[in-house]
Amino acid sequence: MTDRAQRVARARLFPDFDGDTEELIRALADVGRRIWAARWLGELGEQRAVPGLVKLSRASNPHVRTATVRALGDLRARDALPRLIEMAENDPNPVAQSWSAGALGEIGSPEVVPLLKKDLADAAGAPREEVEPGVVDRGEQLLRPRDLRVEDQR
Repeated sequence: MTDRAQRVARARLFPDFDGDTEELIRALADVGRRIWAARWLGELGEQRAVPGLVKLSRASNPHVRTATVRALGDLRARDALPRLIEMAENDPNPVAQSWSAGALGEIGSPEVVPLLKKDLADAAGAPREEVEPGVVDRGEQLLRPRDLRVEDQR
């Protein structure tokens, strides 16, 4: 979606938005606006949204789950690590699962390095693009997955 299309969608969904992110946090409970609210809260860096986003990550709709984990990654929400790990390992939707792994990479906590290493390669050993923003610990050096050669990921 283009920047212009995003601005139009936001203007239609939040016509009275005056910069007060409380409106966006409340919109997480609104079925018609929660995906956009989650995305926008992540982009704005609104840390107060983390508890609501973690709760929303349990929604049945995979698009909602994906939007929330993207926002949690944007927010580098360490409080969301247990939920993101759970989703990266077990979410039934592969897109939401991949974005969860990506969010873990964005957060960059050492405790998720084993999971990220596992998720870096698919069954054929090819790098997974979804984990691209994260880092992988190689001794004392931190590398982005794109810096690793396929043979290093096995």
